[in-house]
Amino acid sequence: MAEVRTRALRSIGFKVEHALVKEADLAMDSLLLRHLLNWFNLDAPGEETTVLALLARLAAHPRGASRLMALSADAFLKDLRTNRCG
Repeated sequence: MAEVRTRALRSIGFKVEHALVKEADLAMDSLLLRHLLNWFNLDAPGEETTVLALLARLAAHPRGASRLMALSADAFLKDLRTNRCG
């Protein structure tokens, strides 16, 4: 499963980088945002930097930011930083 998730993440990143999908469209997808946040709850997530970069890009859009706030992403990421960075 980890390999499938990683390939899917890389596919999304490729599509965003090459303008095959609009960041604004992805920012509207609450399920995608939830899965990106949940990435850090996996046993061996890997690609954490890639996920954080994608979340940052999606949070740059007003609707993406509001959807992330609705998912309590700010509190989740603060806790993540505290737990990972000590």
